[in-house]
Amino acid sequence: MLRGFEMQLLAKMFKEYAKADKKTKGTLLSQYCRLMGGRREAAIKRFSRYRLPSRYDRNLSRVKRRKK
Repeated sequence: MLRGFEMQLLAKMFKEYAKADKKTKGTLLSQYCRLMGGRREAAIKRFSRYRLPSRYDRNLSRVKRRKK
């Protein structure tokens, strides 16, 4: 259940994080760390990894093959 909450929170905050300037990103990271009880370095990685390349499918089980 905690994992689901964490993903919902990340999805909600990512929209603001992607558009934010440096100062606002710092504020969002602080809020995320306070809610989740984590470190800033881990939060930065989570936000940067949230958007995966489009060649990955939704369940991340395998990489889609490129069309030639």
